[in-house]
Amino acid sequence: MQHRINEAHAVNVEDIATNGQPSRSALRTASGFDRNLRINHPSKRGQAGATTGEYLFWSLLAAAVLIISVAAYLRGNSQGNAQALIKDFTSMSADAGQTFQGNWASFTTANADQAGIFKNYTSWTDGGGGNITLATGGTMTVAPGTLVSANDSGQYTLTGQDQAVCKNFVTAVQKAAGSVTVNGTTVKAYGGTFNPQQMQCTDTNNTIVVTRSS
Repeated sequence: MQHRINEAHAVNVEDIATNGQPSRSALRTASGFDRNLRINHPSKRGQAGATTGEYLFWSLLAAAVLIISVAAYLRGNSQGNAQALIKDFTSMSADAGQTFQGNWASFTTANADQAGIFKNYTSWTDGGGGNITLATGGTMTVAPGTLVSANDSGQYTLTGQDQAVCKNFVTAVQKAAGSVTVNGTTVKAYGGTFNPQQMQCTDTNNTIVVTRSS
């Protein structure tokens, strides 16, 4: 470093014009030396590294916050859809009980649709002809059910439900149901009590069957 300083000093002295002003070559040499000194100064290199590191840190932090926010939104949206489905299903199945009581043998998705059972609800889309698509994913169909004897109730089958909807929905609707199964496993038998330990909802694509007479 001292050697470079001495070289710069020597060049500056030699390039002084007779009028006492430095020549252009002297200015260029001094300017280049000063620029090289600033770039290679340890504190400058440290500042550049810190700036890059801080940029990466804040970028990663922003990405993490975004991921958490999206996950929270999806989770809240799923829970909201589940609560709406519970409310609409409870109202719809009670209506079906009044409409088809004593005539459960004719309780099909198409007949229920024609009777207006699925109308005016936000938790599903009525495509007509018994095509009911749920807002939570999957579909819903109905059929004559059996609690004690054939055709003494209505059976409701919901497919394609995720784990959160499955747990919330089954826990809520089992209170008024005669029987409930989840993926083929009985979680509430007719005349029995609800067994939540049997409610083994998978992450996705759960099938729920609810049978009730009213």
